[in-house]
Amino acid sequence: MRECFDELVELEAAETGKIVAALRSEISGSIEFFEYYAAVVRGLRGQSLEPAAGSFAFVRREPYGVVAVVTPWNGPLNQACREAAPALAVGNTAGKKTPMISSDITNSIRYEDIHEASYDAAARLAVMDEMGIWAQIVYPNTMGFAMYAVIQEVDTEVGAAIVSIYNDAMAEWQQQGQGRLFPMAVLPFWDIDASVREAQRAAAMGLRGVTMAGNPHLGGLPDLGQPDWEPLYEVLQDLGMPINIHVGSTASVSADRHTVAWPSLENRAVKPVNSVQIELNNSKFISNLCVSDVILKYPNLKWVSVESGMGWIPYVLERIDYEYRETFPDLPPVTRPSALEMFRRGIYGTFWFEHAGPHLLLDYLGADNIMWETDFPHPTCLYPSPVERSAKALAGVDPTSIRKIMQDNAAKLYNIPLPTDTGITAGS
Repeated sequence: MRECFDELVELEAAETGKIVAALRSEISGSIEFFEYYAAVVRGLRGQSLEPAAGSFAFVRREPYGVVAVVTPWNGPLNQACREAAPALAVGNTAGKKTPMISSDITNSIRYEDIHEASYDAAARLAVMDEMGIWAQIVYPNTMGFAMYAVIQEVDTEVGAAIVSIYNDAMAEWQQQGQGRLFPMAVLPFWDIDASVREAQRAAAMGLRGVTMAGNPHLGGLPDLGQPDWEPLYEVLQDLGMPINIHVGSTASVSADRHTVAWPSLENRAVKPVNSVQIELNNSKFISNLCVSDVILKYPNLKWVSVESGMGWIPYVLERIDYEYRETFPDLPPVTRPSALEMFRRGIYGTFWFEHAGPHLLLDYLGADNIMWETDFPHPTCLYPSPVERSAKALAGVDPTSIRKIMQDNAAKLYNIPLPTDTGITAGS
């Protein structure tokens, strides 16, 4: 990780200075813990940090002019963070799947319980080999689900440093992935000019796409159809970097955004009920895109609905067309392409566990805009046998469509070079 920073400095108690931002140096920490670090940093801002002997910090001065102090995991600042918020596990310890209902992820999961393949590239490649997967598109976990926290609850300078360090870490992880791991970049999208620069920097480092919030206007920013975003759209289109809208990044920071289940339900039933609503939230950005001018203005800019399923998509597209294209005496006829056509031009859906979708909906949606995923390492993932499980779901689907869904669509969209005769496939 030292390559991410401009200078490595040994800290002495008298030379600590003032805290501006604090982030853990390991990849897993910089990805998973930024919310908790930001909370701790706000409490420590302006104070002097006195680390134990031998502690060190990385000092990053570019591109945002923010000093990011990074101490070892067993250092005093990180110990404070650990006590404030124990490790956020991904629900998949080595060799077994752990249901979310068995743990409180904010209070009772140990860092040691996180599957090594969640943060270690070599371990991830080993798991992929076991599962028969050649390449994966890797999306952020907390950085995906907490987009609105970044907008509304994190200091902008801290947020910019988080974004920059995260992308540096992901570029390193991609290099460690031996041409098989392709993490998506994140952007400081509360600052569109800075987002343009960060997208260009991420592309220069070899990253293949970006993740964003699906409804930034809920955080006080322009909605995605406003011209404010056009400089970013132009750059992303020119760079060939798709915009990925991860499930969970389309809601808000309200405490009840994931709690639609009845209080009377048994604990095991709460999570799937809430999951349905979280995933259906992605219908918001798809619905808006299909009746906006964004896809028409930027025909080569692609959008991906990540980890949200495909079964609901035809209903959304038909529902939009049914009412939007209705003939009214006082309104001119609609000249915009249908919602289905707009989807086919610029949007991709993803699925992993579904059987009905692949069997019943491909004739309507077409196979060119659907991609397969494993959801590893979340508790709902298809581990340990995703290819075999999905082969059952795709039984009866024609081989050309299967190849597109399981490999070719993702390889084309994310510009992934594939070896020949591997006998394994690409996935996310």
